[in-house]
Formats: sequence, C-alpha cells, structure tokens
Amino acid sequence: MLNAGTMDPWKIYLVIVVWCCSTVLSCPDHCTCDSSANSSAVVCSSVSLRAFPSGFPNNTISLSIEFTNLSTISLEDLKGVPTLEALHLSGNKIRALPSGFLKDLPLLHTLDLTGNLLQDLPSEVFCGSPLQNLVLKGNRVMDINPSWFQCLSNLTWLDLSDNRLSSVPLAALQHLPRLKILDLSNNKLEKLPDGALNDLPELERLHLSGNKLSILAPKTFDQATNLTHLFLQDNLLKKLPYGLFLKLQHLEVLDLSTNGLTTIPLGLFDKLEGLGGLSIQGLDLASNPWECDCKILYLWQWLNSNKEKVFFLKDIQCAMPEGLKGKMIASLTEKEVAGPC
Repeated sequence: MLNAGTMDPWKIYLVIVVWCCSTVLSCPDHCTCDSSANSSAVVCSSVSLRAFPSGFPNNTISLSIEFTNLSTISLEDLKGVPTLEALHLSGNKIRALPSGFLKDLPLLHTLDLTGNLLQDLPSEVFCGSPLQNLVLKGNRVMDINPSWFQCLSNLTWLDLSDNRLSSVPLAALQHLPRLKILDLSNNKLEKLPDGALNDLPELERLHLSGNKLSILAPKTFDQATNLTHLFLQDNLLKKLPYGLFLKLQHLEVLDLSTNGLTTIPLGLFDKLEGLGGLSIQGLDLASNPWECDCKILYLWQWLNSNKEKVFFLKDIQCAMPEGLKGKMIASLTEKEVAGPC
C-alpha cells in the first residue's frame, strides 16, 4: 500500500496531472473534442449515433450533436455536462423533451433544436437556465404553451419558424423584455393578437413572412418602436391601414413583397426615415397586383422621390388596367397616374 507521506513529491504531482488530463481530455465515442486547459468543445455528428453520449471532458462548454439518429434525451444525460454554455441538437429525431430539461445546466445561454420532431413540450420546459438564444425552427409545433417562455427574461433571440403554428397566444410574449429577434416565419398564422408586441420593448427584428396574414390592426407595431427589420412578404395582405408604420422611425428594412396589395394609403411611408441608408437597407414592394389608377398617385410619387430606398424597383409593376399591365410604376407618366378611379 502506498504511503503518501513517503512518496516522491514529483510522483504525487505526476499522478495528479495525469488524472486531471485524462478527465479533461476524455472524449466520447462518435465524437471529436477540441480541448484546452479551460474549456472543451465537443462535436458528435455520426449517423450511427442513437443514444446520448457519455464521458465528456469535465470542462465542456459547447456540445453539438447534430444530424444523428438521436431520438431521446433524459435529465440523466445532461448531468454529465454541468458547465455547458451552448447546446446544439439540430437535425436529429428528438420527439420529446423531459420535464425540467435544463435544470442541471445553470450556465446554458444557447439551445438549438432545429429540425427535430418536437410537437408538444412540458410546461416550463426551458426554466432553469439563463437562455439568451432559443431555436425551435423546423419542428412540428402546432400550439404554444405560454409557460415555455415565462422564465426566459434574458432571452434575446427566439426562432419558431417553419412550424405549424396557426396562432400565437398573447401571454406567450409577455415575459420576454430583452427579446431582440422574433422569427415566426413559415407558419400558418392568420392574424396577430391585439397588443402582441406591447411587452417587447427591445424588439429589433420581426420575421412574419410565409404565413397567412390577411389583415393587420392599425396599432400592431405602435409599441415596437425599436424595430429595424420587418419582414411581411409572402402573406395574404390586400390592404394596409393608415398609420401602420407611423411609430417605426428606426426601420431600416421593410419587406412587403408577394402579397395581394393593390394600393397604398396616403402617407404610409412618410415616417420611415431610416430606410435605405445602406445598400442592404430599404423597401421591397415587388410582386403585388398594383392597380394603376388615380389611387396609385402617392406610391408613384414616393417611389420616384426615394428610388435609392427601394429594392427591385423594376419589379413594382401595374397589374391593371390592362393597358398598363406589366409597366413599372415608377416609369408611369403623370397623365397615366391621373387616370380614372
């Protein structure tokens, strides 16, 4: 039996170093580990992987298990990575998450669950971690339980795009005071509840493209005064109320392309002073069925005065009357826009 009191101090030191290094440098099967003295990043991307790995370095801060056949995850699985700050689980076959999913991950700020098979989730499933980025893109979520997000006061990015949502409960957006990016694109939303954005004072980017929105209330964006990017393309909008963008003086990008718009209310764009400062900033109105009668006068004047702020100017064309069909609105003569109404 070894007597520590008589052992060579250098041997004791060597034993400690070897033990520490073996713990830090351990790496699970089917994974690669990039380790240093202070942190480790682990990537597991083998299609043969069907169970959550074990034996991670004890200083793992980033874990990516992506595009595997992983279908389940348990609380016990996550106890092996208590220092985790970023967890990427995209492209797997995960159908469910356990209750208290994140309770043993007190440092986690990023969770990416893109492209799984999630549909329903337990109440308060994301409580327990100071999440800043939550990505649920490309799952099968049909209904949102507001409790999912009620503990996420630090969240800055929420991505729910490419799901099957037909509505968003007002309560789901009432506990996200630091949210800057909200992506609800490519769902089945038909409307936004009144006051949906009232409790998102720091919201800067709102993605609503690829839904079934046919109408927007006049004050929809009144409380979202910090918006810089608003994406409404590929919806069913036929009319926009006057004053819809009145409070959006910081807006840099507005996409209204591929809707059913035929005309624009007088003064709709007058307060959008932030549009078009750079080449990547501006307004997109392409692929709408514009009616080029006297009601198009405001749009015609605005386009000709703000050409540098408009994307795809040539694609903003008349759909009717027949004599002007396919003609670029900005190229119309004053006589043509003064036609009958």
